[in-house]
Amino acid sequence: MVIGPDGRLALPGGETVGDEPAVRPAAYHLRRLGLDITPGPLLLVDHTEAHPLGAPAGAITFVFHCGTLTASQTQSVAVPARDPGLQGIAFVNPNHWYGDMTRTQQRRFTAALDTLTADRDAGCPYLWNGLRATHAPVPA
Repeated sequence: MVIGPDGRLALPGGETVGDEPAVRPAAYHLRRLGLDITPGPLLLVDHTEAHPLGAPAGAITFVFHCGTLTASQTQSVAVPARDPGLQGIAFVNPNHWYGDMTRTQQRRFTAALDTLTADRDAGCPYLWNGLRATHAPVPA
């Protein structure tokens, strides 16, 4: 996880440019952290609306599985120099509740872990504001 400017943990990543596929910025942001990893299977998609969460604009977040880091990869991870958007990095235990994650990030993190342990034939879950679409109120 990365530590954002607000001091909270977040999944690493960034915005796409134009109509580029989401996997491209995912790989770019991994390389910025010092990891030469190709993002693997898509774990979830989260559509966040602009106003209910106080976000300035709506967004669609794609979370990819990038494997387990080796010891040398773990040691090579570093915050990019001169990046005001990141304060640091943190390795987290997936079995521990992290109060320094936003509720939306915690739901994404949990849903991604659930996808890793679920039946692969079930497909990629679609979240809406961090909640599984089956549990979110759908507008008429």
